Amino acid sequence: MTSPKDTRAALEPDFLAHLESDEFFFYREELLRQEYAYLTDEAYTQTDSSDEPLEPETPKKVKDFSWMYTNANRRVVVLELKPSHVPEEGSPHPISWKDGFKLLSSYNFKQTEPTTAYVPGTPAKFIEDHTFPTTLEKDAGLHYNDQHMEKAYLHQFEPAYQAVSIMNPEETFDDVDFVVSRTTLHDLSKFLGGKSNQPFQLDLDMVNNTLFLGRKLYKPMSRSPENTFGRNFESAFTEEDPELEAAEGHYRFLRIQFGALVIAVRIEVDAYIPAAEHFSDMPLNYISSLSISDAIVRPSPLEPIAHDSPQATIIIHKGTPIPQSRIAELKTSQKAMTAPMEQMWFGRTSFWVCGRHKKGDFTRADPVHISEEQFVDWENKNQVQLSRLAWTLERLREVTKCTKFRSAVLVSEKNRPIVVYEAARKMAALPKEVVQRFWKNNEEE
Repeated sequence: MTSPKDTRAALEPDFLAHLESDEFFFYREELLRQEYAYLTDEAYTQTDSSDEPLEPETPKKVKDFSWMYTNANRRVVVLELKPSHVPEEGSPHPISWKDGFKLLSSYNFKQTEPTTAYVPGTPAKFIEDHTFPTTLEKDAGLHYNDQHMEKAYLHQFEPAYQAVSIMNPEETFDDVDFVVSRTTLHDLSKFLGGKSNQPFQLDLDMVNNTLFLGRKLYKPMSRSPENTFGRNFESAFTEEDPELEAAEGHYRFLRIQFGALVIAVRIEVDAYIPAAEHFSDMPLNYISSLSISDAIVRPSPLEPIAHDSPQATIIIHKGTPIPQSRIAELKTSQKAMTAPMEQMWFGRTSFWVCGRHKKGDFTRADPVHISEEQFVDWENKNQVQLSRLAWTLERLREVTKCTKFRSAVLVSEKNRPIVVYEAARKMAALPKEVVQRFWKNNEEE
């Protein structure tokens, strides 16, 4: 019996000779998947030299990483990066929360097809007058690992930019250095810190001088881990906007200053605190509720950007604008827990709530406000790590610029160096019509 691995080895020279052929490209990926299925098939048994069947063996669990190399030209490695390769001094420019941010857009997805979003949408409201103790069941069923992988599979940031076209139609991105999700920044930070990290893959694509870092996963959804309560806690302690029918997931697109760099970062929002106005040290440089409300409520010619991509988000003008100063992270824990400062810092989030419980019996869930002074103290203690992250982002942009299509594929397998390959084809982080709208000095035309 010829294994898929043998078949692939026989075809490899022919494949390399036709690397840019769509047919060979996808055929090779299918062979890799067949090879994985072959190795993990429980019905597969080996035979010895006498061809007598051996006893069936329990196959070793083989992790399939072939999906991470889709669109990677594995003959051309443009960067191999270990944490030790990044200089301790990192970027020479100080990085501070005080440099400010701007809310560019916000939206909720709607549970429907084709992909539809409410703009500005409304985050779930945290219920402060909850009765304790409260007993919750363990999390069960499927949940999203990355909703944009399901809703915006071709252009992960297209919904965010459609929302920008409604909420900030005059915005331009010529001076933005990077467009990225907060989760990706966290993954890169963990890698640089030498912490155990889960495998991840990024599509790197240049739009003019802006590098897009699009996160890819094997599956957009997975089953809840055992003995967790976070999903059910969010459901029990928050309530959705009743005006947004079948809404799911609230996202925000922020423009932040990161030392000498400007980053547009997409974050997922757990909830907002309804009575947060009394805190006086909130950042004020978000778009005011009035300006957003006017744009949404009054008759307006503002419409989403029409484009020819098969993945075009439908926009519904609906929702209640909530200032960024009232956004909160929700966590659960059976023991004392400190604030998720890195997550909150990148998301410019000033509140967090920890649901304290013992085996699902919740006894308290109090909103805690993190002051600007606390964030500055955290960033001072982590300035080296932040500077090393800035250096890494600049290095990724530098190598991506030099590739054939100005596109690359970053692969990070657990406890291995990051490897960046030249892309086999241009990926196009955004439809060309969206690029033309927001980049005035458009080099991609």
